[in-house]
This record gives sequence, structure tokens and C-alpha cells, in this order.
Amino acid sequence: MSDQSWDGVERRAGWDAALRAALDARIEEAEVEHDRRLDTLAEIGRVINSMREIDEILDAIMDHLIAQVGAERGFIMLVEDGALQFRVARQFDRATLEAPEFQISRGVTFQVYEGRAPVLSFNALEDPRYREMPSIQQFGLRAIICVPMRIKEKMIGVIYLDNRLKRGAFEERDLTFVTAFSDQAAIAIDNANLEAERRRIRALFEGYVSSEVLEEILSRPDLQLSGERRVVTVMFLDIRGFTSLSEQMDATRLVARLNAFYAEVGEIIFRHGGTLFTYMGDALMAVFGAPRTHGDDAVRAVRTATEISSRMDALREAWTSAAVPLFEIGIGLCTGEVVAGDVGFSKKREYTVIGDTVNTAARLEKLNKQFGTRIALSESTRNAVGEAIPLRQLGTVEVRGKSEPVNAWTVGVPEG
Repeated sequence: MSDQSWDGVERRAGWDAALRAALDARIEEAEVEHDRRLDTLAEIGRVINSMREIDEILDAIMDHLIAQVGAERGFIMLVEDGALQFRVARQFDRATLEAPEFQISRGVTFQVYEGRAPVLSFNALEDPRYREMPSIQQFGLRAIICVPMRIKEKMIGVIYLDNRLKRGAFEERDLTFVTAFSDQAAIAIDNANLEAERRRIRALFEGYVSSEVLEEILSRPDLQLSGERRVVTVMFLDIRGFTSLSEQMDATRLVARLNAFYAEVGEIIFRHGGTLFTYMGDALMAVFGAPRTHGDDAVRAVRTATEISSRMDALREAWTSAAVPLFEIGIGLCTGEVVAGDVGFSKKREYTVIGDTVNTAARLEKLNKQFGTRIALSESTRNAVGEAIPLRQLGTVEVRGKSEPVNAWTVGVPEG
């Protein structure tokens, strides 16, 4: 072989060696970058999973993603009330996000949301999927990444990133990183939402129910607070002679007397599994059957009323011995369907029940004056109690707001 031929072989061998070295270097570089991103992903995961406030988590997600993939802009949309809503953005103002002409990003996000699959465009200006859209030219969008955020099969939102300045700013490895990141982010967001809902429910019911019932409510993922129809027994309790009492006592002593009495009544209601809904000065309302039902809520309500009445006898005896002003009580019970739910507005919300059953319980309470009793209950409550507690009929009376007369009952063995 000639010297010239040997020179060609040597040059080709040198080229091959250089190519292999370059490839090895690229592979090593890619492996180092892959390991670095795995470490980064794990570290970011630890950071966001340690956070509890949803806005703090969203800010951290956005900042970390933009820094890691070199995005120019980005935003996150979450599913709220069944629709995607903007929650956090970088280098976007709200006017731009909500402008009618800003359709490309919304188009991509809804495509990802509905298709549940990520999107990567190296250059949207030349991408056949998007280049015909007028807003592509107007906004000069080049690289785009958009990925779904989901928990198993549940979609909770989307992450969108873009770059208007650099063609090919994003690579497949960026899409892989953002997709993996979105899985961790979705878990952190879902956990934060669950924790926020637990705090809201705790704030809503703390003081209305016993601690045991509260923990059971918090453990129920199926609890409906937005509104549901429930069969419950409503109890109204009113203090008789409150006006006279207030005239005989100064304000401090009067409030102390009411608080002491309500404390005892509240403990009795809690012990029987009732929910103490509201105080109305000299009256209160409790419900048996919402938000927690026992199957024997009417029986529990009547037993609560009976125990409160017995406790009232003991208190009046003690007050008489102490020569302090007395008062009396009346209790009305009615069983029926109500709408139970969380009502109010952002600064003041409460869980309550609404319906004719509530009104009837209040009307029955007032009948105690007429019959000389402490406890008056409806025919529906009597039917729900059955033979569990001896009851006797008081009579049939006209009640304001009712088109038909009401059969009133009380606790006790029937006469005769």
C-alpha cells in the first residue's frame, strides 16, 4: 500500500477516534446533566412537599421550572369549580392573559387539559400545529412546553412555559423534566388543598360538635358541604322570662349565668351526638342528623331534651336555695327534611340547615306556654321515635305558617 493510502487510513482512524471521543463526551455530559436534574428534582420535591400554603407552593413551582429549563415566561392554571383558572404567572400581566387575542397559550393549555398529554414545540412559528394561528406571529412564540398536572386519573391543572427569543430553547429532556416535576407538583398541590379543606372544616365545625364527632367529620372524604338534603331532627330551646331576668341582674352577671347554662346544655347535646348550630341571645338551635347521622337521631334528640329538662330542675332548685333570679325553658322538636350546607361569604361562613322543619320546631317550642310543658315535639318526631321513648299527645293545634293543624306531643306515659 502506498504512503498516500496509509495517510488516508490514518486520517480516517483519527476522525473516527475524534468522533468517538466527542460522542463519549456528549454521553458523559448528558449523564451528568441527567443525574443533576434527578438530584434537582428530588430537592425541589422535598422543598414543595414541606410547604402547606397553596400560593407558596405555586410560586415555588413556577420559579424553579423557569430557572431549570430556561423559560422566558410561564403560568399555571388549576381546575376550580370545574374550569381552568389562572393561579400564578411569570412575565405575564393579567391583562395579557385575559385578552381575547391571547388565544395560543389558552389553546395549547386546553388541548393539553382535554387530551391529558404534554405538548412540546421547538419552534411554534414553523410548527404546523400552531403556525397558522395569527397570535403566533403577533406574540412571536417559539419554544413551548405545556404539561398536564394530575393525580392518577384526576386532572387538577396544567403548567405552561414558553420562550419568544430562542428557537429550540426547549429539548425533549426539558419536557421529560417538566413532566416529572408536574407529577410531584400535583401531589403537593393536592395535599395542600386537602389540608386547607381540613382547616376550613375544622373552623366551620369546631365549637358546634364534640371533638370526637369533629375528627370523624374530618376523616370523611365524601362529606358534602355545598348543600344536600338530609332528614334531621331540629331542636329549638328558648329561655323563658329572660326580659325579667335581665332587669334583675347586671350585664356581667347575666352573661355569666347564660354562659354557665349554655355550657351545660352544650355538653348534653354533644354527648348525644348533636350539632350545636347557633345561639340567638336567649335561645339556641341544635340539629341531630347533620352533618353526621346515627340512624336514631330523633331518639337522641328527645333524650337530649329530657336530660336538659332534668338538669333544669336541679339548677332551679340550686338557684332557689341561693336566692338568685330564676328562669324557665321551652324546647321544640321536629323531624323532617332540610337542606344542610355551608352558607355565607368569604369573610363569614357557617354550616346551617334550612327548611320548614326548622320553622316548625321553633313554632312547637312556643306551644309549651299553651300546654304548660317544657318539651313539645311533632308528629313526625313521635313517628321516628316509635316505642323507644314513652310519649303522650298534647293535642292538635293551629300553627302559624302551617296550612294544616299540627299534632303536638310531649315526653311522658300516656294518661289513662
